[in-house]
Order: sequence, then C-alpha cells, then structure tokens
Amino acid sequence: KEKKEEWSKEITEIRKPPTIDPKEVENIELPNGGIVTISKVVCEELRNVEGLFGGKNDPFVTFLLGNDEDSARRTSAQDNSGADASWENLDFEIDVTKEEIMNNEFIVTVFDENTVSANKKIGKVKMSLMTLLQGLGPPPPADAEVEKRKPVEFPPIDILNDKEEVCGRVYLYMSLDHKPKEVVIAPP
Repeated sequence: KEKKEEWSKEITEIRKPPTIDPKEVENIELPNGGIVTISKVVCEELRNVEGLFGGKNDPFVTFLLGNDEDSARRTSAQDNSGADASWENLDFEIDVTKEEIMNNEFIVTVFDENTVSANKKIGKVKMSLMTLLQGLGPPPPADAEVEKRKPVEFPPIDILNDKEEVCGRVYLYMSLDHKPKEVVIAPP
C-alpha cells in the first residue's frame, strides 16, 4: 500500500532532456563524422514492474539513434538491483554524422529483464544529441591524434511509461568527438 501512494504523488514538473536551438550549432562541422561515446548511465527511483511474483527489477538500458539499428547499444542487466542501478566505464561508441545528430532522436529505454516472460519496459525518453555539438572544436588535422573529450554529464532526465507517467530517472554521461580522417596508404 505504501508503494502505491509514493507513485501517486503529484510531480510538479517532468525533468526533460536539455534542448538547444539548432541555429546555435549550425556552424559546427563534422567533416569526417563523429563518435558519440556513452561512458556511464545511472538509473534512480525506477518503478518496480516485477508484477505478480514480486521481487526486484533486473534493469538494463538500451540506446538507439533514430531507428538506425546499427546504433543500438545495450547494457548488461543488473540482477535484483531494484529501483537504482548504474553502469560505469561503458565506452559504447556510435558513429554519427552531423545530419544524424540534427535530425534524429536519441532514445534511451530502461527495461526489466525477465528470464521466463518477455522483458518489461520500465520507461523511456527521447532526446536530442545536439547539445553534444556545443563546445566541439574544429576538426583536427589529418595526422593529429584525436583526443577524447571529457563526457558531458546531462542533468537528471525523467523516463516515462506508455501512459506518460514518470517511472524513474536517468543520468547520462556522453561525449562527442571528431572521427579521425581515414588515411589510406597506397601499397608500395
């Protein structure tokens, strides 16, 4: 009974992902494309979706840029983690073009892993990755070593279920780096 009341508390404002005006990043160039790196994700206050059998959530997180299956990434499941879970040192890399960043939503979905029945979606959020373009310097020269940028810590973002109810929140740590120019060496 206590749990029900906890979730029926009114949420004054949903914590949405950061957004920026596309004009702010229109002059930033990614001539060779870029690499989005997801280095860490933290989930908090996940709604328990275990259902009839009780128990705790076994959460895992998926990432998808637009509907490009090649960009799909998935964390491992954390058995009986319950409402809170985190994954450090992920180092998930997704190759991107500037157009993909500008035109596609980045979809973060949290699931409860089930061995007997289908995995159950806890909640998801769709967001833009345009904020990662901010602060990206000019592309390095072809022979330069590409130095990875420090991950951007996004503010907490609420995840919603299909009824648009808040079911927890995620903290994302991601960066965007220039993709090095491919140097083709001709055979002798």
